[in-house]
Amino acid sequence: MNDIDELERIRKTWNDRYERDDHAFGDVPSPTAELLADNLSPVSKVLEVGFGTGRDIALLAQCGHNIHGVELAEKVLAKTREYLAQFNLNSRVQLMDGDFSRIELRENAFDAVLTHRMVHLLGQNGLVRAFANKAAYVLKPGGLLYVSARDERDFDSEDMIERTDGMIEYKDPLRKG
Repeated sequence: MNDIDELERIRKTWNDRYERDDHAFGDVPSPTAELLADNLSPVSKVLEVGFGTGRDIALLAQCGHNIHGVELAEKVLAKTREYLAQFNLNSRVQLMDGDFSRIELRENAFDAVLTHRMVHLLGQNGLVRAFANKAAYVLKPGGLLYVSARDERDFDSEDMIERTDGMIEYKDPLRKG
């Protein structure tokens, strides 16, 4: 499968997922975003790639940072804006849909780039390299890159079950979280 076909597969999967359940991962900020928030200078400009429903964007904007987000699954954008509006954060946030590696962004524009459990979804192809190259391009010299990843099994909804509290967990008891 080529990179374009793979991106379309990922886009379709997440658009379908967000239509069924827009807050599958809850609204609590990720540990990756919390760690980044602890290490940012005041009023930093941050780019989040794969922001989902905006839980990490909300945290960082509430801390006073200016956030830009890029999300491949365009169907979640309205839900994210609605979620952020309840905190009155839309003025600190700029959301875009599209392929991060191809979206037009300025060189050295961001103090930090964040992505939580997204990179592993790009698979074993050139998409990971395209992500890394674009992140290096948009980061200011000395900027922070915060990436957390698991493995490709996280992408397979057949490996997960939905709990009664709306969160998702693995069917395999050996995989925690």
